[in-house]
Amino acid sequence: MNDVKSHIERSQIGSRGYALSGLAISAFGVWAVLGPFVGPGEMWTSNFNHVMLSVVPAAGAVLGGMMMLSRGRQVAWIGGLVALAGGLWFMIGPTTYPLWPSGGIGTGPAPGGSVWLAQWIGFLFVTGAVITLLSSYALGFLAS
Repeated sequence: MNDVKSHIERSQIGSRGYALSGLAISAFGVWAVLGPFVGPGEMWTSNFNHVMLSVVPAAGAVLGGMMMLSRGRQVAWIGGLVALAGGLWFMIGPTTYPLWPSGGIGTGPAPGGSVWLAQWIGFLFVTGAVITLLSSYALGFLAS
């Protein structure tokens, strides 16, 4: 009897763990898609690189995060994988973008190199690392 009670308590803690991760992942996804539009340069403009570097992975993160709020473990598992893919693309995309035919990230001209660097770190690399960490954490809960 104690084994059943212990298993139920662990599964409830796990479902809260991946649900909270899903909420946080969705919030970071929204941050990543809206963040580059605010700040120096041309505000509320977009181009191909902005869509590929911010909007597409953010959409994956938000979709995956919302799927992780599901009570079904399989849906939450798939959501975790989608969010993980979005987080990884936030980190891989900026590395490969110089190979693309068009240039620029879509945030407008930055007044200086330090602002440009802060935009890339804050909106792409760190966001991708946090989303990857949270989705991996949630997938670990789902695996048990």
